[in-house]
This record gives sequence, C-alpha cells and structure tokens, in this order.
Amino acid sequence: MTTYLNLAFSPGMPEILLVLAVILIFFGAKKLPELAKGMG
Repeated sequence: MTTYLNLAFSPGMPEILLVLAVILIFFGAKKLPELAKGMG
C-alpha cells in the first residue's frame, strides 16, 4: 500500500509535461505570462 501511495504522489517527467501541456491548452499561450505574474 505504501508503495502505491509513493508512486501515486510522485509524478515523473511525462506526467509533469502532460500537466503543463493541458494547462497550456486550457489557458492559452497569451494567458500564461499573466498567470505567472499572479502566482509570484
């Protein structure tokens, strides 16, 4: 069970790239600088 939880909560490079791609598609390239400024 702990092995499953460790795998579930530690994303690898493909998962991170997938999430970034979804964010890029969802918000669009023009909104990303505004989001970056808003986050910090």
